[in-house]
Amino acid sequence: MKSKPFHSSGHGALASLLWLCSGVFLTTGIASAQGPEVVGAWSPVVAWPHIPVSAANLPDGRIVTWSASRETAFPNNGEFFTHSAVYDPVSGSFATTNNPHNDIFCAGISLMEDGAVMVTGGRQVNRRTAAFDPQALVWSRRADMGFPRWYGTQLTLANDEVMAAFAQGAGPVVERYAASVDRWTALPGMEMSTAANEQAATNAGSANNGGTNSQWWSFLHVAPDGRVFHSGPWPSMHWYDAMGSGDIAAAGTRLGGDQTRAFGTSTMYDVGKVLVVGGQDRKAPEASSREVIKIDVNGAAPLTQQASDMAYKRTNHNAVLLPTGQLIVVGGNDNAKIFNDQTSVLEPEISRDNQEGTIHFHYLLNVNGGLLRAARSFDEHLVMLAESLSGHGGGD
Repeated sequence: MKSKPFHSSGHGALASLLWLCSGVFLTTGIASAQGPEVVGAWSPVVAWPHIPVSAANLPDGRIVTWSASRETAFPNNGEFFTHSAVYDPVSGSFATTNNPHNDIFCAGISLMEDGAVMVTGGRQVNRRTAAFDPQALVWSRRADMGFPRWYGTQLTLANDEVMAAFAQGAGPVVERYAASVDRWTALPGMEMSTAANEQAATNAGSANNGGTNSQWWSFLHVAPDGRVFHSGPWPSMHWYDAMGSGDIAAAGTRLGGDQTRAFGTSTMYDVGKVLVVGGQDRKAPEASSREVIKIDVNGAAPLTQQASDMAYKRTNHNAVLLPTGQLIVVGGNDNAKIFNDQTSVLEPEISRDNQEGTIHFHYLLNVNGGLLRAARSFDEHLVMLAESLSGHGGGD
């Protein structure tokens, strides 16, 4: 894990992002002149107290970030401690908020309705759970999960309970957490066996393109009706009902048979509408993809459509929804390798909708400071900040 800088910026009513792999803010916007309000601009580097491997927004506009049991190096086994800090983008100040309960390196993350940040599992494939209080700025330990997890997707359900999904350690077993009783419940009716089988099939045998194995993270979204929609990264899609003992229903395949899109992104950009962007399949002809897929889950069955491609092929990138309803895609690489800055993509891209609703990715932030100043690939993060700020950081 290499130490990397952090940049930031803000500009009036424009959207800004915090890219947490290096400590930078990006200001974005659309106008007629070729200034920073059009092509974006990265701020000067912000000195971060640790490598911000993960981050979460807080209700007051600050963000909490953390690394692992080491500030700027890979953690050691047997250390249940995490370096953490809260950053105020207005004052530029940091508050130390270390987590003494567990090593939450690459843990599952979701936000509760009261602003608390819930994290599950992490380094050493552990069962521990912790919550960050955005008022007191402290971590507290919650009930352990029934199964250990690392590299798992987690999300907050419509009833403010938490769902921990397919992960290293737990495999296909899904659990639900209720903060009101501080208890985890296994959901045997919605085990993600198809995801486990598709991941195993994707990873079997030799890679055709030098790409990385698919690793656990599922694309999951809470749909308008309260169910959970599973959009990938493997080809099969599903509906999950996390109530009771859980239930699962097949929802077809993306585009009738798409490739795996490991380390790609899946973002709900409108009510019941999802964009799956880029990603890699180690058995595909090319390591990374520039493809964009629209999924509409508002009808009787999910509708999948090919959208306009990005200009660049990307894996290990980030995507964040802007206040305008556009999607900004930052970082990643072409060779689909983790811990590798070769073939990194320095140009961010922003989506555009035309009158027919087709998603375009032809608006590039590649001049006047829009270019990234350093490569970003695995374990990077992009978060939207309050007051039109955004930032980017992390990276191994």
